[in-house]
Parts: sequence; structure tokens; C-alpha cells
Amino acid sequence: MSQDKFERLLQHHFPDRSDDWFASIRVGTLPSDADHGARAILKGVKTLTATLPWEWQDEREPFVNALSVVVDGKDEPVAIVETVRVERIRFADVTDDMALAYGEGERSLLWWREHMGSYYHAYAQQAGQEFDSQSTLLFETIRVVANLGRL
Repeated sequence: MSQDKFERLLQHHFPDRSDDWFASIRVGTLPSDADHGARAILKGVKTLTATLPWEWQDEREPFVNALSVVVDGKDEPVAIVETVRVERIRFADVTDDMALAYGEGERSLLWWREHMGSYYHAYAQQAGQEFDSQSTLLFETIRVVANLGRL
């Protein structure tokens, strides 16, 4: 789905908040990951997401009150979420509560450090970046503000 279509969707649901429109959210790299992540967001299981700060170098970073369209594995919109908090936190400082709110896998800190650590390390390496336990992640706490009824 194109950015223009996302903007039309946001215009329909939040016409008075165009300054808050932000990038779409797609969980994971595989379509099945995106479907699972979108369902977890809709159910309120996944209320926290994270990105590497260098991913936002050429555009504005996530911000409180940002409105983002969540897409499934076919890049179809399933929800609109609002960012309620943005924090920069080192990988080593992620807590049990954060791992639970991340809403993926076993939802434990041990699982999160192992699986997400491997994911971020491989992702950074692919992009020619460094990643280790001292690397900072940009965490967004989100809440669903519109369920688009597609999942």
C-alpha cells in the first residue's frame, strides 16, 4: 500500500491531526511475522515496539502522539496506533516488563534478549552498522486508536 493510501486512511479517521501522521508499522521481516504482530497489536498483547535509531537518520523519528497505520503480511492496513511514549534504552537495560509488552515469542526477558538480540545484530550487520548489548534502541509504546477490521 502506498504512502498516499495511508494518508487517505489517516485523513478519513483523524482529519484534524495531519501533523501527527507518521510512518506505517510492519512487524518482522516475513509476511507471517507481520500477520502475527498485527494480531498481537490488535489484541493489546503487543504494546511496545523497537527500532534501531540509525533507521530514522533521513527522516523524523517516532514521537509522542504519532499516528501510524499497522499493516499485515500483505501490507494491508489493519489498525491505526498512536505512540504514547518514546524512549531510548540500551539493549542491556531492557526489563522483564518491556519484554512482556513487546508481545512476541515467550514474552520473557531471556527470550527477548536471545531472539531479538540475534535479529538486531543480523539486521545491523546487513546494513553495515554495529550492534551489541550497549547499543541503544528506540522504543515506542503504542495503543490502538482504530481497528480497521481486517484481521
